[in-house]
Amino acid sequence: MIVQEINLYQDRFKEKVVPLSARQALTVLLLVLGILAYSSYWLSDRQQTVNAENQRLLQQKQQAEKSLEMIRARLESLLANNQVEVQINQLTRDITVRKHMINFVTNNEFGSGKGFSKRLEVLSKFSARDVWLSEIKLADNFMRFSGSALREENVPEYFNQLKKQEVFKGHKFDVFEMDRTKQHEWKVDFVIASRADSQ
Repeated sequence: MIVQEINLYQDRFKEKVVPLSARQALTVLLLVLGILAYSSYWLSDRQQTVNAENQRLLQQKQQAEKSLEMIRARLESLLANNQVEVQINQLTRDITVRKHMINFVTNNEFGSGKGFSKRLEVLSKFSARDVWLSEIKLADNFMRFSGSALREENVPEYFNQLKKQEVFKGHKFDVFEMDRTKQHEWKVDFVIASRADSQ
């Protein structure tokens, strides 16, 4: 008697399992490609956004550097220009001269002082803020004052107060001129005089 035995556990008798069908493999491949494409698009968009932001920051930096350079140049120009110091020195000299004039008149250094003009004596004692005289002409029939002031409105105030002095009452000023030069824009020059002096 012949007995035939079959080993059913051999690999050829086992059911073959295919991990993925062709359709499933294609679906997975398309899904991976889609993810890669989206990732590439997102990275590209992000890169463009970062580049645009970097460009904007670069422009802001350039503008800030340009503004800083202009401010630095302006500051150097102001430091190099000693016009303000010159004006202060000139004003200090003018004030010193005025003080010397007042002391000169007060001490009657013209002589005995008995014949000294009362009007000059009043002028020497009369003080006004930011106004000074540089030339005075006095006679019986006219008066002429030349000087300077830091502000235009100081000049009328000065002469309104001066006219209240007893020795100047009754005198009328017909000529009144004010001028500001480019060399001395910090002050205004004035001339005030009676009509007799202008003839």
